[in-house]
Amino acid sequence: MLLLLFTAGEYYATGLTTANLELISRFFEKYPEYADRAFLSVKGGSIPGKLDVDGSRENLRRSVDVILKALRGKKKLDLFEPARRDSNYEMEHYAEVLNEMVKEGKFDYIGLSEVSAETIRRAHKVSTRLLFRRRVNAYTCELGNARRVGRDRSEPCSVRAGNERW
Repeated sequence: MLLLLFTAGEYYATGLTTANLELISRFFEKYPEYADRAFLSVKGGSIPGKLDVDGSRENLRRSVDVILKALRGKKKLDLFEPARRDSNYEMEHYAEVLNEMVKEGKFDYIGLSEVSAETIRRAHKVSTRLLFRRRVNAYTCELGNARRVGRDRSEPCSVRAGNERW
């Protein structure tokens, strides 16, 4: 069985429009048989027309609704991920607001990006439907004679043999 992963953003298009999501919608309109075999992850939560973040309940809901409108019902939104965290709001706020939308059926999973283990623990107390990703550098760095597949960007690359993380 062929499985597809689509990652997109609310405004991943020229002029900060939803053209990329409209393109995904057109793909599933032409090939509806792939909709159930594809997982769609979309980042959002920015202020319309800007790349500034707004973690308010109203803006997160607006963002999800804009995404769903652009998809035109051709593909369900599997995962919504705030593109960046607004420092005016705690992680529990994000988890609570997004969990409400999961319960409403707007999407199935909450994505977290570039977060620490402690942040994940805090969010998990509010919602268990979390997926997270950690950006890694595909260009490896040396660890003794072994090469890492990727490295945590929050820490400098180290060649110390005592580095237990990898």
